[in-house]
Amino acid sequence: MEIESVANILKNAYDKGIILIASASNRGRNRPITFPANLDYVFCIGATDGYGNRSKFVNPEKNARKEKFATLGEAVSGTIDSNPDRHSGKLRDGTSTAAPIAAGIAALTLLLVRQIPLSPPGPENWNNMRKLFLAMSKMTAGSSYRYLTPWSLVCWKVCSSKARKACLIEDIKRILENDPGTTDGKIVV
Repeated sequence: MEIESVANILKNAYDKGIILIASASNRGRNRPITFPANLDYVFCIGATDGYGNRSKFVNPEKNARKEKFATLGEAVSGTIDSNPDRHSGKLRDGTSTAAPIAAGIAALTLLLVRQIPLSPPGPENWNNMRKLFLAMSKMTAGSSYRYLTPWSLVCWKVCSSKARKACLIEDIKRILENDPGTTDGKIVV
């Protein structure tokens, strides 16, 4: 299938509110971000180490994309094939390792957001996920990738889990009701 056909299929999925996530590529500064992560309506995911530092193999810093996100993509334990019972013990590196982790962050965030009574549009669209990704990320020093830190959404100062959930729900409502922009790597809500 040609790239144009796949791009049309992905655009149709985006138009239906499906969140699209793709790995940036592991070719470092030698090549641009690859398809489909280079599309404006696909979340481009780079890789970091366990401390949030951009992996050396992640694609170029200078890119026309407004935002690029990153999450753990180095030394991730995985299976040797599709059988989860056959753990190899081998550690995996790459943006293709980070992309499923980012998809898991998105899925768990949506699971939480679906518990909140919201007025339209619903939580499953790209713009709302962008707002949530921006709110739960921070710029990594010397990098144009925003490091996803989903734990930063949790109200840790609140003691009881019931109060913490209420605080989190209010914060998510506030995030989704506003139109964030970015200025010098800081979120403007």
